[in-house]
Amino acid sequence: MAGVTNMNDMENRYRDITELYELADELLETVEKAADPEAQLELVEPLVEVLAESTDVLSEEYIGLLGGSAKRKQTAKGKGEGQAEMLRILDVTVPALPQDRPRYLMGVGKPDDILAAVERGIDMFDCVIPTRSGRLARAYTSRGELNLRNARHADDPRPLDPASASPASAYSRAYLHHLFKAGEMLGPMLLTAHNLHYYQELMGGIRAAIAAGTLGEHAATLRTGWARGISSL
Repeated sequence: MAGVTNMNDMENRYRDITELYELADELLETVEKAADPEAQLELVEPLVEVLAESTDVLSEEYIGLLGGSAKRKQTAKGKGEGQAEMLRILDVTVPALPQDRPRYLMGVGKPDDILAAVERGIDMFDCVIPTRSGRLARAYTSRGELNLRNARHADDPRPLDPASASPASAYSRAYLHHLFKAGEMLGPMLLTAHNLHYYQELMGGIRAAIAAGTLGEHAATLRTGWARGISSL
């Protein structure tokens, strides 16, 4: 009987999660279509009610839905405009969420996406970008994004990022370029490790700045570095 009870519990939980996803997704689509922020904020209230009535686990999954909706709006548009649309949704929806629950933004993102989302109250992220970009010869650095497939790196003796202690920074850009041009697996391995290292440093710095009450100054420093460009390294 215990096994039957557990199976029933699992089935009930599955139905609860499915219904929650469907309801939340429908409400989020309505929020996205609202023309002005006040109308959007009013439409968010039913979502908060769903959150308050659900269990803790369901609440976390629901918040992930909120992030997924914002991400869909980002990927549906071009670069720049897509980020602006994602941040617009966060500006409206995040303040309406309970302060005592974690805010999880699904599928985000690049360093500047993460920084902007943290400034709006997001706590957690998940994304394939660091590893996928590493496999595609793209590295994230303190001076922005770098594509090691570009021919201009063929004779560049400089390290990938002197400000980073990642394994890939021990090698020249010319060597890393050679690895990708030659199809050597070591190239994707090194850049994947580098990107994960950079993201860990990025989030560690953000957490420290939040704890110190200096997130604004830290964000400005990060953005200044990214704006200077990779050629400044």
